[in-house]
Amino acid sequence: MAQTESRMKENLDLFDWSIPEDLLAKISEIEQAS
Repeated sequence: MAQTESRMKENLDLFDWSIPEDLLAKISEIEQAS
């Protein structure tokens, strides 16, 4: 789980410039729900 989470964070860092705030919020909701 921790590995997956850190990899997701790396991906988010890479794509941070292209991800809208509302999409980031949706991703956070999905992470908290799972």
